[in-house]
Amino acid sequence: MTSLVIFDVDTNQLSDFRKNSPKLTTVRFSDSNFSGELPQHLCSGFALEDVSVKNDSFTRPLPECLRNYSRLTVAQFYKNQFTGNITNAFRVYLKLEKLDLSEKQFMGEISVKWGECKNLRDLQMDENKISGRIPPEIRKLSWLQRMTRENNELSGEIPAELGNVQMLYKLNLSNNHFSGKIPESIGLLSLNLSHNNLSGEIPSEIGNLVSLQTLLDLSSNSLFREIPSSFIKLTSLEILNVSNSHLSVLVFTIVLATFLMRHRQLRIQDEENRIVKNSNISKSIIWEKEGKFTFWEVMNAIENFDDKYRIGNGGFGIVYKATLSSGLTIAVKRLKITESIDILETNRLSFENEIRTLTNIRHCNIIKLHGFCTRKGFMHFVYEYIERGSFRNVLYGLDNEEDKHLGWDKRVRIVQGLAHALSYLHHDRSPSIVHRYVSLGNVLLELDYEPRLSDFGTTRLLSPDLSNWIAIIGSYGYMASELALTMKVTEQCDVYSFGVVALETMMGRHPGKLLDGLSWPSTSTSENINVESLLLKDILDH
Repeated sequence: MTSLVIFDVDTNQLSDFRKNSPKLTTVRFSDSNFSGELPQHLCSGFALEDVSVKNDSFTRPLPECLRNYSRLTVAQFYKNQFTGNITNAFRVYLKLEKLDLSEKQFMGEISVKWGECKNLRDLQMDENKISGRIPPEIRKLSWLQRMTRENNELSGEIPAELGNVQMLYKLNLSNNHFSGKIPESIGLLSLNLSHNNLSGEIPSEIGNLVSLQTLLDLSSNSLFREIPSSFIKLTSLEILNVSNSHLSVLVFTIVLATFLMRHRQLRIQDEENRIVKNSNISKSIIWEKEGKFTFWEVMNAIENFDDKYRIGNGGFGIVYKATLSSGLTIAVKRLKITESIDILETNRLSFENEIRTLTNIRHCNIIKLHGFCTRKGFMHFVYEYIERGSFRNVLYGLDNEEDKHLGWDKRVRIVQGLAHALSYLHHDRSPSIVHRYVSLGNVLLELDYEPRLSDFGTTRLLSPDLSNWIAIIGSYGYMASELALTMKVTEQCDVYSFGVVALETMMGRHPGKLLDGLSWPSTSTSENINVESLLLKDILDH
């Protein structure tokens, strides 16, 4: 079979391999009865690109001809009885992407020339007798994603140059003889440095590695002093092991408690998602990544939307105030879903994608959306609670007569904060976000009068009546006049609405007639304002 290209004999009872085709590019022996020496004629054609010899009984050194494979991209020789010196068995393969030499009897040291394998993504050499140091030239492997060398005889310090391998997400150097300090620059998804001779303090920088999610194992070393308090920030980490070291009890207890709380919340969320998936009670749940609480906790806090927790009625729904067991106070807006299922389903995916985007927004002048849930014919939006409430109520003294006496410093601060919020949505997000509903009622104020922009046009999906469409893509009295003509929502629509809010803030009343006069000065009547005769003192709030 001189034209044979791929030869795959995985999982069978074959025990001998007599001849090789000169055109073979792929050879796989796995889970069979092969034994003895890997045949030298395997390399006869020098065309091999992919060699996998796994879970067999091959022994002795690898064929010397392997050193001549210039095309080799994948080489897997794990779980056999191969022996020999790793330096002699392999040379530098410039095209190599994956090398797995696990669970064999290889010895020798790692050559500095391995740094020239710039396409290497996966390098596994577990459970051998490889010794020496990890060369700093490892930093040249810019595509390396996974490196495991567990249960070997490696020694020396872990090279700080590993921090320069930007794609590396898993590093396992456990059960070796490494000494010295842990490099500060390592940033991974999974890190296992257990059962070594590492000493010194744990770098606090590791606590800033939010990418760590699967495993951080520093156990059975000679580390001392305290676990960095920054570890509390590793809220996504699944497994943390710092046992059998000389570390403080106190910080470890705090960190452990944090992890236990985090994982309890994750389990609750998984259970809720399972319930949602298997029932018709809820159709979707979208939650912030931090997941500090769940929607079910919110429902319990307001006793399934009992009226005694109601704090306001918006144009499209009811707002409830909930205080959770943790002490956190939040606001829940409940909106009734339209009976027109077609409209909802048509826009559902784009709508949910926008909600996910909004849960990721972090800006000091934009209200934080914790999550969203549809349940029993209602949409529920869970926001942070803003103490002072609506800017409209404050400006017009609807809740407290003293609020009417807003000084200019507070008014300027409110307008500036709103400008920052819109600038962030329009210019610092990709793609940009158009609010659609900028008005006095959608600006909330903290106790110190710091503004928070809220209500991101989510109500546009709630009305199936297309004749009212223009009414639900802008707030009456704040909508740009060109929107009524083009029905096209752009950032400029938000800018116009911002201008109306700014004027209303300075005037202490809605600038409707003033805007009419500015738009149509030639038609000024007794009902409109003659802008040519206006004085500043006549416009500003006294």
